[in-house]
Amino acid sequence: VTNPKPARSDRELADTIERWDQDRKDLERLDPMFKIQGPILLAAFKKLLVPKMKEYVDSQMDPASQENYNVVRAKITEWARRQRLERRA
Repeated sequence: VTNPKPARSDRELADTIERWDQDRKDLERLDPMFKIQGPILLAAFKKLLVPKMKEYVDSQMDPASQENYNVVRAKITEWARRQRLERRA
């Protein structure tokens, strides 16, 4: 969960994020001590990203936002869901 495999493509990113979320929740249910937080959570999330999204986070986002998991996750998840919808269209 802290070292997840990245999505294979833009269009798979939303599914990859959702599977990772479920894995995290399953782990937390086993033992609340395993809850991932702070910088480790953000670092693990970034490992899910395809290269162009990593580049976006690292070079296009406001530096303060780059270190905020909720902001990064919201932007990436929105983009990934649009990609998934395009895949289905």
